[in-house]
Amino acid sequence: MRNPAAIPSPAARRGWLKKLVLVAASLLVLLVVAFFVLTSSAFLKGFVLPRVGKAMNATVTADDVKLSPFSELHLRGLTVRTTGAEPLLTVNEARVRYRLLAILGGTLRVDEITVETPVVTVVETADGKRNTDPLTAGPSAPPAPAKKDAAAPQVDLKNFQLKNATLRHIRHHAGGTRDLVEVTGLNVTLADVKNGAAGRFEFAMAGQAELNPPAAAQRGSAAFTHDGKYTFTLGPDLFPTVIQGADKLDVTRATGALAELAGAGLDFTAELTPTELKRLELAFRKAGTPLGAVRVAGPFDAVKREGRLTLTLAGVDRRLLNLFGAPMGLDFGGTEISSTNTLELSAGGNTLALAGQFNAARLQVTQAGRVTPQLDLAAHYAATVDTAKSTAQLRTLTLAGRQNNRPVLASELASPMTFAWGGSGMAGGDAGLTVTVTDLDLAAWRAFTEDAVAGGTLAATVKLLSQDAGKKLGFEAQARLTDLSAGPATNRLSQLGVTLAAKGDVRDFARVTVEQFQTTATHRGQTLATASGKAGYDLDKASLNATAEAQAWLVPLLGLSPGTLTNLTAGSAQVALKAEQKPGAASLVGKLTLADLAGRSGREEIRLPATTLDFDVAQTGNVVEVRQGVVKLAATDRAKNELTLTGRADLTKPDAITGQFKLAAEALDLTRYYDLFLGGPAAETAPPPASTEPEREPDALTLPLRNFVCLLQIDRLFLHEVDIRDWRATLQLDGGRVVLSPFAMQLNGAPVTAKADLDLGVPGFKYAVEFNAPGVPLAPLVNSFQPERKGQLGGTANASARLTGAGVTGASLQKHLAGQFDFATTNLSLSLGDARLPVLKSLINVVVGIPDAIRNPTAAVGNLMGRLLGAPKSGGGIVDEFFRSPINGVVVRGTAGGGQLELREAFVESLAFRTDAAGTIALADVLTNSVMNFPVSVALGRAVSDKLGLTPASHPTNAPFVPLPDFVKMKGTLGMPKPDVNYLVVAQLALRTGGGVLGNTGSALGSQVSGVAGAIGGLFGGQPATTNAPATNAAPATNAPAADLIRGLGGLLGGRRAAATNPPATNAPPR
Repeated sequence: MRNPAAIPSPAARRGWLKKLVLVAASLLVLLVVAFFVLTSSAFLKGFVLPRVGKAMNATVTADDVKLSPFSELHLRGLTVRTTGAEPLLTVNEARVRYRLLAILGGTLRVDEITVETPVVTVVETADGKRNTDPLTAGPSAPPAPAKKDAAAPQVDLKNFQLKNATLRHIRHHAGGTRDLVEVTGLNVTLADVKNGAAGRFEFAMAGQAELNPPAAAQRGSAAFTHDGKYTFTLGPDLFPTVIQGADKLDVTRATGALAELAGAGLDFTAELTPTELKRLELAFRKAGTPLGAVRVAGPFDAVKREGRLTLTLAGVDRRLLNLFGAPMGLDFGGTEISSTNTLELSAGGNTLALAGQFNAARLQVTQAGRVTPQLDLAAHYAATVDTAKSTAQLRTLTLAGRQNNRPVLASELASPMTFAWGGSGMAGGDAGLTVTVTDLDLAAWRAFTEDAVAGGTLAATVKLLSQDAGKKLGFEAQARLTDLSAGPATNRLSQLGVTLAAKGDVRDFARVTVEQFQTTATHRGQTLATASGKAGYDLDKASLNATAEAQAWLVPLLGLSPGTLTNLTAGSAQVALKAEQKPGAASLVGKLTLADLAGRSGREEIRLPATTLDFDVAQTGNVVEVRQGVVKLAATDRAKNELTLTGRADLTKPDAITGQFKLAAEALDLTRYYDLFLGGPAAETAPPPASTEPEREPDALTLPLRNFVCLLQIDRLFLHEVDIRDWRATLQLDGGRVVLSPFAMQLNGAPVTAKADLDLGVPGFKYAVEFNAPGVPLAPLVNSFQPERKGQLGGTANASARLTGAGVTGASLQKHLAGQFDFATTNLSLSLGDARLPVLKSLINVVVGIPDAIRNPTAAVGNLMGRLLGAPKSGGGIVDEFFRSPINGVVVRGTAGGGQLELREAFVESLAFRTDAAGTIALADVLTNSVMNFPVSVALGRAVSDKLGLTPASHPTNAPFVPLPDFVKMKGTLGMPKPDVNYLVVAQLALRTGGGVLGNTGSALGSQVSGVAGAIGGLFGGQPATTNAPATNAAPATNAPAADLIRGLGGLLGGRRAAATNPPATNAPPR
């Protein structure tokens, strides 16, 4: 009997029922709330769209989103952005009306898809990057295997409309120009797309193209319209069984390089019935005249997809070909092209058999006045492809080519050749195909090789061998270039020869093996270099394994460029490489050996043991690492001579590569390598012709590097007498910015420091440079790098500079160059005859000419002018004082700014003289043309001045120099300085010293002075004073001589000299 207490009372049951109702109601409320929340515009815009954008690597936004899950999606103001300022996609409004229950039931039923005013903008930068790249940047999932015999999907699309769409492609060029191809007003209607039903397709659009490549000859524009209407019936599998319609395209405007397209158009017509393809034609026309057509027609069962079709290409000549060649400036001359083919489809469209012929008669191309030779090409072919079995068979292939009516191309197929790329092969024996190129004259193609190849003859043979039922395809190639002439006309190489041979096979169209590769380069029958190797690549595994070796003989190779490394008499370079690659990893290991190096530097014969470079570079993922990089030079008593390179780079972001590399050595002695490769006098070369092109700033440059650091650490470096210690440098590369800091070394005991900050991101570059080198010994530098001047210089140099600017052309330097510079030497011991700097030589020539002008003006004209135009020559006596007193000090200090260089202090000093200069140099657009015009003060050493009688009685006895009156200005340009001498002052000096220098003539002082004045006048072409005039009646020293000097100066400057009516004075004072 039940316990009455265990039986729930009606009130309790009602309580549980109430609770269940409450729970159900709560769940229903939650579902309703969730429905409204999840379908709300705020949730879709703030939660769904951002995640859609993230999956696309883009930003997706919308002004408004409305969703009715069972029937409709409505978006307004849709925008998709990736990179760049232009959005990839904007849509004014988009609507989709669908039936969710039908879709869940297996039928894709959509009543409406409407997209209004969409704009798609694809932007391509000068380096080939596009704003669509992020959409495909993510990892792609492997394609799902196709389901065999899968039923066709059931589709019921009532209406699709694309209204007023714009499709735009913008391509930027490196020079700043851009191309624009744009389709506007695109309207598309697609109605009644349904299995087994009839439908309709219509479209209309307008478009334009604006091409502006760097080459002006290829610039042009065009505009077109395109519209069409089609009706169709789809079969149960959605394959069309009936098509009827046509469309046409008309070019309404064409200019520039596209002008040939003006009035052109094309018509496409399609007519398909269930049993026949009556017409499928693409016809070209211009101004109403037919230009050629491609036609396909024949019996065709649209349900079985089987039939026999005829394909023809007819009426194609230069008129049509020039339309396609117009953007590239191509003209096809008398070319005519035709082709007739038969295509059989069977086995439900899985088997295709093609047989036909192709002919190109009188094929010739002209571009910018360059013309190719005339070719006649003919091909006969027959092939079968079975897509179900992944096999193909080439039954016939005959190629024939003639250049200027001479055979150059031929082929031979002995028997049908089988190819297989699937799991099973195709029955058939081995077969081979041979293609031969016979004595192709490359000189005839010179116009289209930009003179890179000016002549030569090519002969080549390629053999293909199908084996193992088509699963293995062997290949063998041989080529020979003879009497090759290549390179620019100014440095063309001729009588070159190249041979090439390769052998390998392809298995299952997935594994490629190169069993042997070998090439040889010769010059006039002498071998220059050889290379050989082998490789294997697996397409399925994406793995590579390759080895290669190369050897070059340096002397004959360098002989192709006369004047290069002339000291080298023997040597060879050998390279051995091994490369491996697999998904996510790659490596390259190699060794470079310079062997048997020998040469001569002056009278010294040099022989070096082998020099090697060993390297091991590996890539794991996006990280590249130099695991080993060692250069081993020939060791010396002073250095081990090993240089190492280590480092790594992260390529995760191709436009922002990061990394650090370090070049280090304990001790290097480069003396013998310098003598062998760089030592000896420089070869004399003609100066390059002056450019007529205006100077142009380098383009802005942004390196694909971010926080990329290069370190240099060399503890000791020797080169002859140069001794560098503790050389340290750090180079930082970050986009367009390059910073060198620090840069420090001890140069023969002197501290040298520098730093540089470059901004490459602006045209011409911005820069800030500092340099400081106090107390640098000069003798080791001169003796090491200019051994022919060994012993000519001594002492030390102090140099410093701090400069900023933007741009490297003269015009930019005028505007932006600013800073200061300082150069000074002590104890230079430079003989006057060894000076080489143009400005310094000019000053020395003037100073050395002073004694001659004062002692013997008549004879001094030859000496002085000779010195002004060439090297100074010792004239004996006082002149020897100058040559016995070398230059000990040279100082140049100044600033740059405001478009000029200001010389605040510049002097040259020896015991015999001192010259001082100060002034400004206005910078010219061409720097060497910058004009100089500033006075130069000359002072003579006390001993020289005393001998010349130029020392005033009041001059302090302890003053080492006696200043002369200003008589010279430095004029001309930086590239060609020209001292301007005031000969009136020189004459006055001669008159002043007359009594002292000419005292041994025995004449009265007045007569002597008159004689000097007459001599000075004769020096410059004037009439000398009468020799028998009394001394007391002589003309004042400042009258007749001055007039004579003026006439003489005119003669020196190229004017007509007054004729001398009297013989030259015979009583000129002795030297």
